[in-house]
Amino acid sequence: MTNVIDGPRERLRAWDAGGRTGDLGPRVVAKLEEMDERGELKAHDHDLLRAYEQAHPDPGSDGDTDPDGDTDPGQAPGPGPAPTGNEHEARNMVELKQLGRTASPGDVIFLVDGLVVDENAWAEGVFYRARTRGGVRVTVAGVISGDGTDVTGVDWTQGLRLNGRSVVRAAVVSVPKAMVCLQLQGAGSVAEYVEVTRFSNRGVVLAGIGSILRKSLVHGQQMAPGSNITDGSGPVMVGGYHPWDELSQRELNALVEEVLVFDTAFHNKIEVKARKSRIVGCTALGGDIYIRHGDGNTIESCHVEGVIGLADDNPVARGNLTEGAKSALAVRGGSVTGPEQRATRGLEGYPIARNALVEGHSGEVNPYFRYRGNPKWNKRPVDTTLSGIDRAQILPGGDGTYQLKPMPAGLVLQQVVKLTPEMVGPSAFRPGS
Repeated sequence: MTNVIDGPRERLRAWDAGGRTGDLGPRVVAKLEEMDERGELKAHDHDLLRAYEQAHPDPGSDGDTDPDGDTDPGQAPGPGPAPTGNEHEARNMVELKQLGRTASPGDVIFLVDGLVVDENAWAEGVFYRARTRGGVRVTVAGVISGDGTDVTGVDWTQGLRLNGRSVVRAAVVSVPKAMVCLQLQGAGSVAEYVEVTRFSNRGVVLAGIGSILRKSLVHGQQMAPGSNITDGSGPVMVGGYHPWDELSQRELNALVEEVLVFDTAFHNKIEVKARKSRIVGCTALGGDIYIRHGDGNTIESCHVEGVIGLADDNPVARGNLTEGAKSALAVRGGSVTGPEQRATRGLEGYPIARNALVEGHSGEVNPYFRYRGNPKWNKRPVDTTLSGIDRAQILPGGDGTYQLKPMPAGLVLQQVVKLTPEMVGPSAFRPGS
């Protein structure tokens, strides 16, 4: 009997080892997608598949994440226009598929209560509205491709991936076995007022340039047997690739805003592995929000029962609050710089914070966070500025790494709000909000 050594996983890894050139072919990619949906791919293989898909966009797309060239690099693109066309109703899958073929962009298709969607038939540019929130269920791995598709009030029981500049809102997204529950893969993809729950590994991954997760809650992580901290990393993951990967070189400009994360398996509630993204007004109960790698990231107005961690070049923490045992705002040491790690394939380690800026904070501040005795943390942070921080807040051990300055004139910090489940997610959604 001959052992098969050239399966889909092996071909994907060979593509990576060979400099990421060549084409795997649609059959191999389809098989890998099926394996990913069943939770059979390890975290590294999942990330490789996403990298391959970014390098080989769907037919008809030139791969340009900003085709008009008019997206402000500091502002995530919005979800698109409001409905402008005709209204229709789908009572079953036959009608849903038929309307998908005949409806025009801007049309609205209302979905009747009790409809079970067992095939992805979402038309580009069309607005789908459940008559009652939660009255419609999708029982296959959800995929929304194309731009301008807008789906409200539908529950997704096998996960969901947005491949284009589309929107999902007022939804419960869950998946029993898959590496990612909700994937914002498309440039400008938006998920708002969603509840992500009953997932085994990653809850939400923001991988599309300008992708947005807001007004949502993520909880109820149920780790798969045999999973470890790498596989389960990041209930909310911004980026998620190795720092030397091509996709980590992009300025992601993702936004996580007013998101509540709790009841998950590990300490890292929201984790950033990307460049120039923002975490604003979020609440992490029983865990941390931190930057693992990537320059120019901001954490602002967050309530954290744990650690807020700053790393890599030019991170900003503005007006946050940390509370609870061992909580602090931590300026991280490490073993490498961010630019070194992004330029050197396979260079492991933790990038030190350089030129970090802290503007106001409620709670303790650790100017040199490291694990003592671990050589991966021996390099100290460089050129940290602590504005509006009292000396009594500063933990000992970081002398020479920071300078104290007054709060900038005219800067008004936003009030930190401790989010509750009633304030975000599907139950908080109101039409027009």
